[in-house]
Amino acid sequence: MTSRLLASGGLQLEFIRTADDRYRFVTEGGTVLNVPVGGGLDLAADTVDADAEDLKLTGRGQATDPAGAPVDYTWAGAVRPCAGGGLAFEATVDLAGPLGDPPAIEIWLGPLGTMADRQALTWRRSFVGGPVRNTQGLAGNSVPAAYLYDPRTGLETILHIDAGAMAWSPARLLSMELRELFEYGPAPRYGIGLVPSARFIVPAGRHVFRWRLWQRAAEGAPDGWEAGARLVDTLAEGFDGVAQWPSGPVTWERVAAGTVADLLDEDQVQVSIRVAGEEEVLGLRAYVRDAPRLYDHRGDHSELMTVADVVAPLLLYVRLHSTDDTQQLAARLRQTLARFGRPEASFISNRHPPDGVEEVTDTWYFFLNGLVKVPWAALIESDGDLRRMGLAGLDGGEQLADATSNRLPLFAEFGPGHGPRAVGGVPNASVAGLLAYAALLVGDLGEDAREGLAKRLLLTLRRESAGLAFHEPLQLGFAAAAAGRLADGGDAPMTLLAEEFVCAQLRMLYWDEDPEAERYGYAVRGMFEACASILYPAFKENIEAILPWTVLLRAGRGPTELLLKVMNLIRIHSLAFFDPLQRRPQGGAAPWIPYENLGTSELPGTGSIGREVYGAGEALWAYLLFEALGRSDDPEILVVFVDLLEPGTLRGFPPARRRFIAYNPTATARTFRFAGRALSADRYLTSIRNGTVDREALEAGLPVELAPGAWATIDVEEVPS
Repeated sequence: MTSRLLASGGLQLEFIRTADDRYRFVTEGGTVLNVPVGGGLDLAADTVDADAEDLKLTGRGQATDPAGAPVDYTWAGAVRPCAGGGLAFEATVDLAGPLGDPPAIEIWLGPLGTMADRQALTWRRSFVGGPVRNTQGLAGNSVPAAYLYDPRTGLETILHIDAGAMAWSPARLLSMELRELFEYGPAPRYGIGLVPSARFIVPAGRHVFRWRLWQRAAEGAPDGWEAGARLVDTLAEGFDGVAQWPSGPVTWERVAAGTVADLLDEDQVQVSIRVAGEEEVLGLRAYVRDAPRLYDHRGDHSELMTVADVVAPLLLYVRLHSTDDTQQLAARLRQTLARFGRPEASFISNRHPPDGVEEVTDTWYFFLNGLVKVPWAALIESDGDLRRMGLAGLDGGEQLADATSNRLPLFAEFGPGHGPRAVGGVPNASVAGLLAYAALLVGDLGEDAREGLAKRLLLTLRRESAGLAFHEPLQLGFAAAAAGRLADGGDAPMTLLAEEFVCAQLRMLYWDEDPEAERYGYAVRGMFEACASILYPAFKENIEAILPWTVLLRAGRGPTELLLKVMNLIRIHSLAFFDPLQRRPQGGAAPWIPYENLGTSELPGTGSIGREVYGAGEALWAYLLFEALGRSDDPEILVVFVDLLEPGTLRGFPPARRRFIAYNPTATARTFRFAGRALSADRYLTSIRNGTVDREALEAGLPVELAPGAWATIDVEEVPS
């Protein structure tokens, strides 16, 4: 018997020649033989040769077609060290005919002792898997990666399947499941792997498989939140934050200007709402009227989700780019926003005109739009009516938290006379993040911040199973921001919660590229699945997911480099949601209102759901975040305005004092010019020069040099005359 060893960090892999004169491998501390791809294939290697730090593998075999007839195949592959002390596997298989039994990627870790595994050991292990599942247990198509702590060996195993190399699965992650493996019989064994969840046929031809494995000793079993954080930290080691900026004169300023112009479209985007005995008010449709859309929107009402989405960033935008039309639009929509309040129920409805108080509401609609975005608008304009509406709504949110012992539901009823109550049995644990953030936001409105409410909500969320945390990704982002704000106020233990919440949010990310996106000339890598199990990225949720990260970045909390990498990918890849920037534009009405969806392998059809007017506000937020007050002359350099959500910024936009982070995601040192925007003073103090510069020099741009993968804080402050 001969063997070939390959080591990476603390991980050692051994390929052993077995009785059939082929090679199979055992993992760190393992005794059970494995092949790179199994299931309907058996990729045991005929040859294993060392090539520098890699092992090169070749082999051949025979499988069966759907009728049971033999199908020959050959394959070649490699195993090589990868970032984080892991090993990367790749195999290219040439099938002479269709494969009747789907393949699987199975890592068998050891023999199974049924009695021990079913009793003592099952309570001591930790497993978290992906794609993440919604609170009803339905999986989506976020990153297929999993963590397993094995109490038998004291080892943690992390497995990541490259979803960009799964074209062999016709429905990709709808047909495959990453989970713990238990096999009973004469030689029982256990492990972790990607296995079929449905029957399908792999067509003849060439197919590529890629996956990565990490194993290392761990001191005791982490809980689900800790395990998820370890999983994300490991994946982050090799994550690339580089994306190509589109050619031509493309900027977020141009996108924002186009979006605002389309919001002025009375025919396609706006709606006039008439209520008996009241003056006509201006509303917005949910979707562009004549663009292809999945859902209809009658023109007799408007939704809080749409109006609240647009008002706050539009109020900031018109401080920089004001016309009579845009000023009037912002003013009229702000007036409309006040119509959604239902003070008799301590509630903010999603519909105007009302049909009473709606019986059931989605809690994240209410908390995000009513308790976060309404107070933002109140803060920007010192609007007393909106302030009172937000405070009354927060009272209702707190009453719901009290009624549910802080374990918040997906749906709730806010009826006058009986108080809020949960509807149905479906939880939405992480919506607590939005309510916690709202509880602190009232402190910016001149009230006492409800820190006790925020803290108990976040602690209750942390005590939940991490598997129940997934719904809208922004919920975990705001949970992290709320924990960060509490930590900023001196509650040091909240620092760890902020990191764990944002790491959980990052499990909803697309860490790999999608073959469907590559086919049509866009990219989804670095975006978020819009909602657990929904199967696509949405523009609105992408920007909303990263907005609260500004709270973490300005204080240096959380995995800073990873957050900057993701923000850069979202900054660039999200341009694909706008029809004029697509490789094959569809044309039609209101082209600068973003698509709701980009197509994925699991749910093809970019733009098929419609152009989301309720996501138009995020085009303005993206501009405000990445370009409005400061930008780089090199589009590959990320510049983030991390003070965007600070109360001083919202009250006095554009602010006299500004903080930015500039990040170089590339592998080479870059020198760029940082230019200040919307400047009104004669001189400014900057951290770039460690002194003062005049306005003209700052507008022209100051040189900054960043090493590969480096970031720097840039402070700009007006010098009083």
